[in-house]
Amino acid sequence: MDRIKVFFAKIKPLTTLSRPPEAREGHYSYMLDKKLMVYGGCDFIINKCYNNMFTLDMERNLMAWTELTSFDTSMASPREGFLFITNK
Repeated sequence: MDRIKVFFAKIKPLTTLSRPPEAREGHYSYMLDKKLMVYGGCDFIINKCYNNMFTLDMERNLMAWTELTSFDTSMASPREGFLFITNK
């Protein structure tokens, strides 16, 4: 039987200039230019799903989170495990 080697690395927590979004899983994220976009997802510990969208601005290493308040949350109910299609 072949042995599988598993390697673990210590990952230093990301330091940002602003408060990050709530912890979640099943969200969708993608890169758009130099911004990481995060939408939806759920926190199953507190049994809550989200339909909000955040960006992480990585331009000039600012690393600043912003919630897109102009994003129309009435277009979709809170969700996790979905497909998100963008047209740049």
